[in-house]
Amino acid sequence: MVNREIKARKRAVKEEKEEIDGEIVRIRKGHPRTNLPVKLPENPTWLKQPNVVTLMAGDFKTVQIRILIAVIEKLQDVIELSIQHLDKYGTSIPCEQLSLFQEYSDRIRVDIAYRDLGVNPDQYKEVKSMVRKLISIPVELDVKDPITGEDSWSITGLFTKANIPKTPYSRGFSLEMDREVAKVFINVDRGFTRYIKEIALRAQSRYTIRMYMLISSWKEKGGFSIYVDRFRKFLKLEDKYPEFKDLYKRVIRPVYDDLFEQADCWFEMAEVYRNSGDTQPYKLNFKVIKSALSKKEEELLKGQKKMITNFCSLHFAMKEEHLQQFIPQITLSNYKAVVTKMLYLGEYVRDNWNKISNKAEYCLSVLLKEVEILPGMIGEEKEDE
Repeated sequence: MVNREIKARKRAVKEEKEEIDGEIVRIRKGHPRTNLPVKLPENPTWLKQPNVVTLMAGDFKTVQIRILIAVIEKLQDVIELSIQHLDKYGTSIPCEQLSLFQEYSDRIRVDIAYRDLGVNPDQYKEVKSMVRKLISIPVELDVKDPITGEDSWSITGLFTKANIPKTPYSRGFSLEMDREVAKVFINVDRGFTRYIKEIALRAQSRYTIRMYMLISSWKEKGGFSIYVDRFRKFLKLEDKYPEFKDLYKRVIRPVYDDLFEQADCWFEMAEVYRNSGDTQPYKLNFKVIKSALSKKEEELLKGQKKMITNFCSLHFAMKEEHLQQFIPQITLSNYKAVVTKMLYLGEYVRDNWNKISNKAEYCLSVLLKEVEILPGMIGEEKEDE
């Protein structure tokens, strides 16, 4: 008991408010880092989903989020096409060009197998119940109004219909969504989130899954800030745990404990206050921590960097001073996007060879944008007023 009290006092001292870079903050103490490689799934399933989907606000249960992950997995091929089109042309691919939208004239149908949800057969009854309720859950999407161009909340239902076979030994079910909602699931104009399916599915808390997706979207940028009101909306906790100390104790800290050195990324957090005497923070600063690479990952990244170095030297006339600005920023998360950009850039340089005065500088500026690291702010303060 005495040792516990001493530790509590030490923690309280370390978590006192202080002024850092002009902000009044309280840094929450986390676990000591081991800096050892995290044991990740041997053959992880990397999924990509639009950031609008990552940030959507909906009161989902854990099983329902798993269903949404299964939908995202079914749409990976068209999401990849959209990302490739974005890399080449700067916008997502028009949906009319996708076979998915040509196959279904009205609503888009997605077939889901129970085994895709990471549940046991004795949970199938619960899944069916959650599917029924999923149809009626309103979702708030952070989008631009198509008429005015203003930042807006689009409130909608994700799915219009569910088909659940009555047979006791059925292997799955299907969901149908309107074409406009389906476009949200594949449009990457506002970026996309890359995360490991197995890590998301093994989490038992819906908050852990949602926050894992959120920090994954900022993994390469190192961190982000979010207003507390926006954070509450994201997790649909506007009226729950009105005292922030309870929100931290019941939601944020358990998620931190779930992810710390158990995923490819986790976080450290600081609360930001307007005045030193305030009891409620108005903003949260998240620092996103990436797990150390395994030896296999280090070798893979080393090979990718070598290939990219050789390509840039040969086709873009880059010298050592150019490569030193670019190569160190290549990671396992962004190297595929870099390679895709290089291939399109190579075609452009070849076709416009005589029009580019300094090829190395031009290509460097284009590729640096692909790996640009800029921490940012999510949402607008007092956005609901």
